[in-house]
Amino acid sequence: MGPDQRRQWVRSVLGSHALTAAQKVVLMALETYANYHDGTNARPGETNLAHDCNLQVRAVRCALGAGQELGLIERTHASNSRAGLAAVYRLLPQAADNTVHTLGTTPGDSATTG
Repeated sequence: MGPDQRRQWVRSVLGSHALTAAQKVVLMALETYANYHDGTNARPGETNLAHDCNLQVRAVRCALGAGQELGLIERTHASNSRAGLAAVYRLLPQAADNTVHTLGTTPGDSATTG
C-alpha cells in the first residue's frame, strides 16, 4: 500500500455515507497504528482505540465490524485475551479504490480543495 493508496483509503473512509462519524474516527485511529509502508499489522486493541477516540469499547467493536463489512479493513489475526494479544488488522486498498468510485468525487477533485 503506497502513499497514494493510503491517501485514497483515508478519503474513502471520510467520504463514506455508510459510516457514522464515530465509526470514521475509529477507522482513522486504526490507520495510525498500521504499518506505514503496507497498511498491515495494526494491533492497537479495542480498549486503546476506545481511549484514543473517547468512545466506549462497544462503539469501537461496531466500527471495526462496519469497516470489515465495507471491505475497508480485514482482521488478519484474532485476539487472544489469555495471552494478552489484540486482534490484528490490515487496511484494504483495493476496497478503498472501489468505494471512492462508487461515491463519486473525492476531496481534492475540486478546484477549491486542491
